[in-house]
Amino acid sequence: MLPRRRWIQPTPKLGKAKVIKGDITSSPAALILQSLLEVDPSDRQEFFNLSYVNFPTNLKPENHPGEMALAIFQTNAVAAGDGVGVFPRMARLNHGCSSAFNVVYTWREWEKVLVVYALKSIRKGEELLTTYTNTKRPRDQRRAFLEERYGFFCTCVVCSLSDEQSRKSDKRLQAISDLYERFATWGTGGIDGREAIGIVRDIWKLEDEEGYWSERGRLTADAAWVAASHSE
Repeated sequence: MLPRRRWIQPTPKLGKAKVIKGDITSSPAALILQSLLEVDPSDRQEFFNLSYVNFPTNLKPENHPGEMALAIFQTNAVAAGDGVGVFPRMARLNHGCSSAFNVVYTWREWEKVLVVYALKSIRKGEELLTTYTNTKRPRDQRRAFLEERYGFFCTCVVCSLSDEQSRKSDKRLQAISDLYERFATWGTGGIDGREAIGIVRDIWKLEDEEGYWSERGRLTADAAWVAASHSE
């Protein structure tokens, strides 16, 4: 018998999911398919309407619904507390790199819902974009990962920059990554509080130049923690 695990069954609502607890005694594909048979037909259809990649090329999806369900799950599932879930509305959010994406999502354990937050002002009719990867990586690495993992070649506004502009963007993103790595040494005494706050300012400036704002909350909290630790 395989270890006990938690699976979250897809529902049509953006942030709610049904958690199934039990022993896994069959393959993941069979378990997911069985779980789908227990939901309303409209919910099940919404799940099967989602896109997927890495389906076995020697199989026909219509003849192998279990494998198709597994491919959809592997392509669209996100962490949800101690479990993993597929949220059909959120799963339809497309990807954007660094300054291109405008929303992020997080799981609220106390409410058992997935919430999508805006990172910046969004105009009516503007597409909501999240990110599927660490967008501080260089363009070539981002594109390679996205093509291998999700099956598409990224043409977001950041990846579509001219080569010269892209090199400048990559340089800023690498500098941000390096500064975060340096900042992390404050916790082990590698740098003092004054330098740590200086690094926060440098990161903030670079992120302003790049339009990369998804980590502002974390950065503000880190700065407050450093300041409080050196308040004396």
